[in-house]
Amino acid sequence: MKRKLQNRIGGSIMGKRMKFELEPHNRNVPESELIADLKRVANELQKNSVSCSEYDTRGRFHSDTLSKRLGSWSKAVEKAGLAKSPTSIKKISDEKLLDDLKLVAKQIQKSSLTR
Repeated sequence: MKRKLQNRIGGSIMGKRMKFELEPHNRNVPESELIADLKRVANELQKNSVSCSEYDTRGRFHSDTLSKRLGSWSKAVEKAGLAKSPTSIKKISDEKLLDDLKLVAKQIQKSSLTR
């Protein structure tokens, strides 16, 4: 048991010395540092907007971390002074919008009749 534990901690296996490297500890990173890193990625890409996938490729943290800490990805982008990513702006056809408005009107009419 002692030998197994020693090997896990950084001992040697079959006479070969193993090297362990720890990932940087990123707990309790200030919001300002998260925002600065998002700005850095935008600058690196030479863009005024950054998508989650672009950030995940080049950022120090994960986009989920920024979303959770800053409220949402859109809010993180806004706090960094960047433009919304074109992929985050949904394009809905006029026909679909009109259908939804008609549905809401019907629901309102039904609820007013039942009162």
